[in-house]
Amino acid sequence: MAGYVYIVTNHKRGTLYIGVPSNLERRIFEHRERLTPRFASRYGCNQLVWYEEHLQIGTAGDIVLAGLRRAQEQIGDEGDADLDAHGIL
Repeated sequence: MAGYVYIVTNHKRGTLYIGVPSNLERRIFEHRERLTPRFASRYGCNQLVWYEEHLQIGTAGDIVLAGLRRAQEQIGDEGDADLDAHGIL
């Protein structure tokens, strides 16, 4: 089954939410309309900043974990939490 990895935010340099849905269009609609009372709705994360399609949803989840580990290593090594500098936003 195909899947996506996506990142939404509430504003520049704000809170990030990363998800792995099978239907990206529906999920972004849910974020924008605040249809699910979870983390993204609570923090107003409704602006799509990045997405990537994967042939298998399991592969998408693995890529999220690898990307988060790389970002954490870069931020930790440099002592800089500027996500723009790391190409995340």
